[in-house]
Amino acid sequence: MIHPKIEALVASKMLDFMIPADNVANVIDQHTLSTGLLILTQSNYTMIPVLSAESKLMGVISMSMIIKAVMTVDAIEMERLDELKVRDVMLSQPVRVQANCHLADVLNYLIDQNFVCVVDGDNRFLGIITRKNVMQRLTHLLHLTSNPGEVARLIKLFETAEAAVSYTHL
Repeated sequence: MIHPKIEALVASKMLDFMIPADNVANVIDQHTLSTGLLILTQSNYTMIPVLSAESKLMGVISMSMIIKAVMTVDAIEMERLDELKVRDVMLSQPVRVQANCHLADVLNYLIDQNFVCVVDGDNRFLGIITRKNVMQRLTHLLHLTSNPGEVARLIKLFETAEAAVSYTHL
């Protein structure tokens, strides 16, 4: 668990890190694989969220999932791109968090994922938190520490947090 003061220093809320849904490439679960491939290729992402027509998060799909779906042992069956739907190939249980989640949860997911989907209580897709955005924020925070006054404030904050953690482990 990250101390609340440190979490507040990094981000006042998880939405600070989030790329809103309107700015995230996605595909509808009813679309064909050819549409998914086109969107992935045009967006330059390796994986994108899959949404329902009602903007609910249904899964994620990647270029490699699509390629595996049209390959056989000895051929690539391109016609399957227009036969299969995204929902037939997608990963249907992607990592997701609610907008009010804790920083520690997001950091743990981002160890193994490039992004985490953010949903509301009804599973409506709100956006994504990327590893890149979190790393940029942490890098910015670390660069702030070149200011002596800021360094003193951070040391005091960490000492306070450390004391609180030590006290709870007694």
